[in-house]
Amino acid sequence: SVLTNYGKAEKTPDNLIYQASISNETRSCSTVEGNMTMNVAIAGKIVPGPKFSPNTVNVPIRVAVVQGTEVLYSKLHHQAVPANDGSAATQFVFNDANVSFPKPSAQNIQVFIGFDESGDAPKKSRKK
Repeated sequence: SVLTNYGKAEKTPDNLIYQASISNETRSCSTVEGNMTMNVAIAGKIVPGPKFSPNTVNVPIRVAVVQGTEVLYSKLHHQAVPANDGSAATQFVFNDANVSFPKPSAQNIQVFIGFDESGDAPKKSRKK
């Protein structure tokens, strides 16, 4: 997963503020009283671009667990990454130790973790 930030400027290499990427992922699982709990983690880095200025970069990370078409767990996190060196990449580690859902009867669970720029869309109300 890769996330690029150009701000409001045209998306050209000269206008790149930063690029974030995920390099590794892992998870561990445990079952207690009919529930499965997972600890999912990623390692990534923030690479500064030509328009970067040292600051804290807030990276939107989504963790989702699905079984077929059913979403069992979905949470958007905002990971603050202090990126104070404009000339070198900054590494970061993220983990969500509270991924929990009813233990499945089959091994048909998929776990997704990555950048989510769209965030949580507000629910639309329906007029009758």
